[in-house]
Amino acid sequence: MEDQRPIILWSHPRSLSTVFERPFLQCPQEFHVIHESINPISRAYVTKNLKFLNQILLPKPTDPITFVHYFSPTLNEILAPHYYDDDKTHTLRVFVKDHTSNFLDALEGNLEGNLLGSKEILSKFKHTFIIRNPEKSVNTGFDKSINNEEIEYPQHVYDLIAKSKPHYEYLFQHRIKI
Repeated sequence: MEDQRPIILWSHPRSLSTVFERPFLQCPQEFHVIHESINPISRAYVTKNLKFLNQILLPKPTDPITFVHYFSPTLNEILAPHYYDDDKTHTLRVFVKDHTSNFLDALEGNLEGNLLGSKEILSKFKHTFIIRNPEKSVNTGFDKSINNEEIEYPQHVYDLIAKSKPHYEYLFQHRIKI
């Protein structure tokens, strides 16, 4: 049987990842597309919006991911069967597009001790990445008056990769080869 794990396209803002997502949207008989589903949870998590976070339901004992984390219900929704027709005979492959930073924020720099970043959880998905040249990404931003010194993009990217290297090495081993 072929690999039917959900595909997650990890990207950064302004990477043209939505352009890459569009072909999947044009195949509704083959793919169930989920667009940035962890983004609102990540923003609430980073800003400590407990009102929003406390409304997130706990995972059920029958869910594929049962440990308590704000992302668990969303990841379980991604893993749930999705169907094209009402009689549930045709299961769709799931394609998810989200920002890597949203996921890494939830790990809080603790790659080893966080179940969310465990091989057990990560191996439930097929990972792929899109990285755009920072020169082009930055220039497509909203505020055109920002200069390179204000952006500090290269240092931020270096710090993020250095901090997350073990995590990325594992994800890289399980990537989709296109």
